[in-house]
Amino acid sequence: MPKCKTCSSPVVWIRTRVGRSMPCDPERVHAWRPPTPAEGVSAPGERVTLITDVGDVLTAFMQGGMGWTSVVGRISHFATCPQADQHRKDDRQTTLFDSDSS
Repeated sequence: MPKCKTCSSPVVWIRTRVGRSMPCDPERVHAWRPPTPAEGVSAPGERVTLITDVGDVLTAFMQGGMGWTSVVGRISHFATCPQADQHRKDDRQTTLFDSDSS
């Protein structure tokens, strides 16, 4: 199984629906989605972003309520890696043009 280069934890790579590969923790977790969009929802559990095995990226909660839907997915390793900041790209340092062009 592949491992994270910085923390050596095992990861599973999942291709999202938009075609990007995302490192995820290998364990599948069960979470809950409210019947309406999650914006402003007060939930009894922690809010998480899950990636399903087919590449859907979902916002869910670790505890649910009446009428909520159960979902299964994996948590992005970016959310759990102690050195996640080392993997983030700083878009502010990206230039749009070559220094040689005028």
